[in-house]
Amino acid sequence: MSAGTAVLIVAAGCFWSVELVYQRLPGVISTRVGYIGGLDDAVPATYTDVSSGKTGHAEAVEVHYDPSQTSAQVLLDVFFRIHDSTTKDRQGNDVGSQYRSAVWFSEPGQLAAFNEIKTIHSKVHVNPIVTEIHDLAAATFHIAEDYHQQYLQKGGQSSEKGDLTQIRCYGNHGPLKTLDKPHLRDHFTPRSSAEDL
Repeated sequence: MSAGTAVLIVAAGCFWSVELVYQRLPGVISTRVGYIGGLDDAVPATYTDVSSGKTGHAEAVEVHYDPSQTSAQVLLDVFFRIHDSTTKDRQGNDVGSQYRSAVWFSEPGQLAAFNEIKTIHSKVHVNPIVTEIHDLAAATFHIAEDYHQQYLQKGGQSSEKGDLTQIRCYGNHGPLKTLDKPHLRDHFTPRSSAEDL
């Protein structure tokens, strides 16, 4: 991590669409998809291993961002708005512990932001939020295979900052992530600084 950069890891279902959401978010410098939170995090994970459901790893996105351009609060608000944080080990048709809702924080301010944003979102859900929270210092992020990196961008979907076009996963089987809706749309408008958020 370079000076002026912070990192947060999020798991919110299939990592392809989650990564594209964060690629489009102003203030995000880079993203990588991978696996984290396994039963034995010291053992390198592969997609085949993780998709078996036997390793306990989650599909996740490592988000590097500029805190002077965005905040952990914004990243986490987006996180809670793009997936169902009340379902355990499932997002839509994707079922298994690899699709669980989880966050790995790298600094205390991110943990405080998580608790703040989770409290806000818990007030709008009927069911309790089941999102896991972990300290990144106690985990190992295994970078996924090259073909998974920027997968939807390579498939022709825009990763342009601020793009609100619906994100489609698995070809053209319908929209998976809709960004052009109240409260979410504002996060995709470039700001001059994090104070403008």
